[in-house]
Amino acid sequence: MRWRAGLTVVVASVLLAAGAARAGAQKAPTFAGVPPEARVVLVPPNVQLSEVTTGGTVESRADWTAEAAGYVQAALAEELQKRRLAVVRYQAPTDGAAQRLHGQLALVHGLVAHVILRHRYNERLKLPSKGERFDWTLGPQAASLAGDSGATHALVTEFADAYASGGRVALNVAAALFGGPIAHGRQVAVASLVDLATGDIVWFNYAVGMTGDLRGDGPARQAVQRLLSELPQ
Repeated sequence: MRWRAGLTVVVASVLLAAGAARAGAQKAPTFAGVPPEARVVLVPPNVQLSEVTTGGTVESRADWTAEAAGYVQAALAEELQKRRLAVVRYQAPTDGAAQRLHGQLALVHGLVAHVILRHRYNERLKLPSKGERFDWTLGPQAASLAGDSGATHALVTEFADAYASGGRVALNVAAALFGGPIAHGRQVAVASLVDLATGDIVWFNYAVGMTGDLRGDGPARQAVQRLLSELPQ
């Protein structure tokens, strides 16, 4: 089962949040940090890489996506281990009902991330009924992400990036020579730490980068470090 849901909406929401006044990670009022006894299941990152063609269209690239997903997954595990957290392997369900449930949870996370980015980070769109409270959830069914691993938390992440084709790069260079804009795409990412006892998102962050290539080990590590830099211990 691949976690592939809602990335287009999340990307648009990240870019909206990046221009808003509120910035930085958000957390539930009762969340002081990841307890040392926590066991974190690392849900496979939802990664989508695309190519910006000479004509300006954006085309998904499965080969780039697969390569980047491996680097991002390894970097996420390493970053959690640096924090001395026990990382447990995500167990992909084998029966149809569980697969559908996990697919629904992937979709729910994309939708909830969109709502958080839109209404928590943008002062103009804040929800009066919530005020300053951070109380967003994936629901109690998120507990199924633990499988039989005994995990207490889940880290759910989404990454998207677009890279210019050779023709697009040449076009941008020509435009720059004549004072025009250079546009190569923008790297965006979101992360949610979910308490599997309740399904609540206890910590959330987003990151935007104008440089770096997730198809490389080093840049992928930098992107993950930037995304998780404010995760309290």
